[in-house]
Amino acid sequence: MRPDPICLSTSHLQEEDLSPFGTLSLLSARTHQKMEAALWESEKHLTFVANLLLSEPCVQEAVTEFQPL
Repeated sequence: MRPDPICLSTSHLQEEDLSPFGTLSLLSARTHQKMEAALWESEKHLTFVANLLLSEPCVQEAVTEFQPL
């Protein structure tokens, strides 16, 4: 069974309201800002993120040698 293909289109997403608790954070302001920037970058460059998620290549080779432990 094949996994569902990754949909890189954001046109079907709906806007979400922010939680009123979003201002409470256990992170420093600098860390929070870095995380927001990383999230923004990942949302704008979905193909790059998909490549990171699928970084292990699908290689189908016959096993030539098998050595049990």
